[in-house]
Amino acid sequence: MHERSQSEGYKRTLFKCEKCVKGFNFEDVLQTHMEKHSMENGSLQCDICTQYCPSVVSLRGHMKSHTTRYKCKLCGCVRQSRQHLLEHHNTTHTRGAPDYTCRHCGFTTAKRTSMQRHVKSHRAGERHACHQCGKLFKSLETLRVHTMRHDKSKRLQCEECGRVFIYPSLLHRHVQAVHVRKDYYCVECDVEFKSRENLRLHFKKAKRHRDASSYQYECGQCPERFVSPSTLSTHVTMAHGQLKQHSCPVCRRLYSSRDALRAHTRDKHSIDNIHCGICDKSFSRKTILAAHMRTHGACDSYEDKDKKLEDSMLIEEPQPALLES
Repeated sequence: MHERSQSEGYKRTLFKCEKCVKGFNFEDVLQTHMEKHSMENGSLQCDICTQYCPSVVSLRGHMKSHTTRYKCKLCGCVRQSRQHLLEHHNTTHTRGAPDYTCRHCGFTTAKRTSMQRHVKSHRAGERHACHQCGKLFKSLETLRVHTMRHDKSKRLQCEECGRVFIYPSLLHRHVQAVHVRKDYYCVECDVEFKSRENLRLHFKKAKRHRDASSYQYECGQCPERFVSPSTLSTHVTMAHGQLKQHSCPVCRRLYSSRDALRAHTRDKHSIDNIHCGICDKSFSRKTILAAHMRTHGACDSYEDKDKKLEDSMLIEEPQPALLES
């Protein structure tokens, strides 16, 4: 905890709990967390972080978060819980990792915890309303980000170029990538990158940097090997003429892999998509819509762009009065 208190990540967070040295991006999340340090949460107290627990079992489980770590024997990766380490092992080191499929939209993942979070997004009864404008959101996280658009005083501005950010970590990453660090360079490929993250993705995706053991999926018709079932399916379709087997239940369009079908469903048929107010095309993320708006000659400031994106979201966002009826 002392080492964490000296870390740059902890120092950059806007809201801090000094009792257990944890940082938070939103004040209401910190307030909810501080309830754990109140005796109303229980009668048993942790000697390390002073958090209260309601029972001996819960205190024992809490103490494990301070004292126990799980280490992967294959790569040395460390995780705080056994479940997270098992998911790491399945997705990284196991051939044919088990997939969980959402019956509502076809979303697939090898992580049970990811599927549990995803399923909650389909529960219409759990939508959260903005108290200032009435817009509805399917998670508290997206609602918190939205509410910061109403309070411009909480935005973080880059002193060099004036760009604004919601999270301190995003501002720090921007400053490092654009205004400070210029040396993210791959010697073997003679390619420069703007950020450490882009360089890391390059090492992960470029074939010349991949370990041979990561190519676990072999084509049955040629010697080619691939790193995932989706890339293998695409190869078999494009190189060997195999028919596309994954059909969209809405428009019946065919795809070579479940990942491609999932991306299509998310981008074309999701009820949460954002529509362009000029040509009515739909997009899954506001950043993609912002790039699309430039094709219409939109050269707005960041403030005008945020307003235009919000107006576009209102086209698809149901009104509270309609939901009540």
